[in-house]
Amino acid sequence: MYFDQEELREEIEEWLENDLKLADSESNRKERPWIINFSHFPFYCSSDNPTCASGTSSFSRLDDIIHKYNVDLFINAHVHKYERSYPVYKTYAGFDEVDKNTTFCDVYKNPRGTVFVTEGLPGNDKSSDENYEPKEFSKVVSDTKGYGVLRIINESTLFYERKDSFTGTIIDNFMI
Repeated sequence: MYFDQEELREEIEEWLENDLKLADSESNRKERPWIINFSHFPFYCSSDNPTCASGTSSFSRLDDIIHKYNVDLFINAHVHKYERSYPVYKTYAGFDEVDKNTTFCDVYKNPRGTVFVTEGLPGNDKSSDENYEPKEFSKVVSDTKGYGVLRIINESTLFYERKDSFTGTIIDNFMI
């Protein structure tokens, strides 16, 4: 999805809403309990990169659609950083219950917002996004080259882990 194509804006919004409405239906959620969005271009990100949706005119409407249909996780790339948001909606990052009994990773219990992950730095030395000031919705930002591993444990637990491309060291992890 490219978020700032004005000539396709209504078509993109209609497609996304119809797709997520079907995905969030009771019958589909019983068979496929997780809704995970993928996009090359980032939705929430702290970069001033113009391809980040939070700087576009369609951001608010798309954010409403993603929230309305309970998207659990949104994974994207393009911006050459790793960034993970808190569960967020309308740039407000207060939509989660963190399990304080877990010490090895963040556990979001029944989040009322979507977790956004930018996986844009697997090992590319060609460029980086220099103007990157973490915003209030940002939980983790990293310049370390790495990759993400997503595990669907069961219908109520999703586990995401980011690892260093060269050492395999865990850089970040969380569960929903």
